[in-house]
Amino acid sequence: LTEHDRFVNVVRYAPNGEKFASGAADGKLIVYDGKTGDKLYELNNANGSAAHSGSIFNLCWDPSSQMILTVSGDKTAKLW
Repeated sequence: LTEHDRFVNVVRYAPNGEKFASGAADGKLIVYDGKTGDKLYELNNANGSAAHSGSIFNLCWDPSSQMILTVSGDKTAKLW
């Protein structure tokens, strides 16, 4: 997978196994199909910029596989 421009720091599968997400030093949060690995979408800020202005260091899915929590070097945590 080559969607990130910098190092990938974290990859986590959703509890239901249908999707997985990656967070990287480029601040991007990308969601993929859990079976094929195809990119489904990228989560961005309202202005279209990357999810975070700093590196994404960790992420986790909620038990329903509907939301993702990210934490970043930009000193924020975001619920998507």
